[in-house]
Amino acid sequence: MSSRRWLIGRWLWSWSFGIRWRVAIVIGLLLAAGTLYIGLFALLYRGKQDTELYFGVAASVRALDLYLDVLSLDPVREAINVRIENVRPSESRWWRTLKPGEVQDFVIDFDDRYYNYQIAVEESGAKAVQEVALDGSIKGYPLDQYTGRISIRASNKVTGAAEPIRLTVWPFLSNWDVEIGRSDQALETPSLVDLTIQVKRPASFIVMAFALYAAMALIGLSGLTIGTLVFLGVRPLREEGMLGALGAMIFAIPALRGIMPGAPPLGILADALVLLWVQMAAIIGLTLFVITWVSRPRTAARHD
Repeated sequence: MSSRRWLIGRWLWSWSFGIRWRVAIVIGLLLAAGTLYIGLFALLYRGKQDTELYFGVAASVRALDLYLDVLSLDPVREAINVRIENVRPSESRWWRTLKPGEVQDFVIDFDDRYYNYQIAVEESGAKAVQEVALDGSIKGYPLDQYTGRISIRASNKVTGAAEPIRLTVWPFLSNWDVEIGRSDQALETPSLVDLTIQVKRPASFIVMAFALYAAMALIGLSGLTIGTLVFLGVRPLREEGMLGALGAMIFAIPALRGIMPGAPPLGILADALVLLWVQMAAIIGLTLFVITWVSRPRTAARHD
């Protein structure tokens, strides 16, 4: 009798110790996840000051004022759309610029190293939208990056004489990090502005994409684990409701793929490395579970 009590007491102690250990692990994981989340939030969503960039001649030089605005980016076509226009700075700039009557018969040469476009400037306020070709590939999503180069030159349509220009650039685009700077090969001439464009996805997008791909991997591995353990007899087949859960996993994986930030078309490198085998793992897990459920004897089913 005493030995039985001793065994029961030992079992209760080990059970309570195991519960306390599991509770400690859960609390530790939650604290680590919370700390990581707060740290990532503070790191990725820091305030960024919006500033314009200026290229060309100094403010004291009388020049043709141009404004370049980034409109959109198409990573599939590897192109970025920009709008260039002739503007008149407000009085707060204190810049020397051409008078409205002098802004005529000018031609702006816009070169992206693939094509050269000529934009006629007949009066102040003339504008044009141009497409700039980029080097890069969406197959590297979410770490894909794109680079380009543009040259802007102004000249008189009649005489062909070069005209000094002053270019203001607004390098901001929703859901992209755009960096525009003077090219290393830029010539020191007041009539030419040679710029490089670098575009990449923001860090917050990259973290979210990796998190979603990790979630897909966990779902696929969970489905494969459930199906394998049941098929090998390590875990009993008592919950036919698990069959519905495995089926839901198969449809949850494409749903996660569809909500990826800036979701690219199917077939990128990340899909081959993650999505394809994860979907196959979930399907194999469901298949093993179904085979075990179908092959189970009726007597065993009634006994369960």
